[in-house]
Amino acid sequence: NRARQSNRSSRRARTSRCSDARPQARHQRWSAPETATYTVDSAWARVSPMEATMGAVYLNVASTLDDALVGASVSTEIAAMTQVHETLMNADGTMGMQEIASVPMTANTPLALAPGGYHVMLLDLIAPLEIGTTVSVTLTFASGGTTTFDAIVSEEAP
Repeated sequence: NRARQSNRSSRRARTSRCSDARPQARHQRWSAPETATYTVDSAWARVSPMEATMGAVYLNVASTLDDALVGASVSTEIAAMTQVHETLMNADGTMGMQEIASVPMTANTPLALAPGGYHVMLLDLIAPLEIGTTVSVTLTFASGGTTTFDAIVSEEAP
């Protein structure tokens, strides 16, 4: 008899422990990760001379979340390749450029891609960039997000 009673108490204890756990699980909430929203303004591409095989796109971009700019692309009708570059001062005092893997972005703080700094480099242009035309550019971010915008071709920033 005693064995049966202790067995029943043990079952009750197990049952009550399980039933206590279930309501907690029911009340836990899962929230989807936030998705960044991107804004681009002042986008422009520098006009290129007839013999130029490269071009550059400049802009201001902001994200609602911390992120990083990791790439850019344009139609292959514009350029064969697109890279994110930074301008550097070389040891000999000359300016140079190099491709970079990513540019960190702080939430709600515009990142300037401007002459003499970060920029989108268009390599192996199919045709020169002409004043008044536009170039559609897609930026890619470390979070997996993308944004597409049009950059007007001009001699200087708008």
